[in-house]
Amino acid sequence: NFPGLDGVDIVEEMEKRLQLPVIIDHDACFLLAYDVSRSEIREEGAVIGLYYGTGMGNAIRIGGKSFTGKNGTTAE
Repeated sequence: NFPGLDGVDIVEEMEKRLQLPVIIDHDACFLLAYDVSRSEIREEGAVIGLYYGTGMGNAIRIGGKSFTGKNGTTAE
């Protein structure tokens, strides 16, 4: 979507400029990670989150880690 950024490792560039760890992911992935930690949900297997807003978002965590699929399009 941003031709000027083709081939640029945006995470590395932002970490270098901000001097902070940077994570870029779908909003539903962050929501599910928060919900799992806040609700003390056990992550010994798969956890699926479905979120409704202006549309419908979803996220999957397997073994405590976000599952993003081949091209970052998990369950789309």
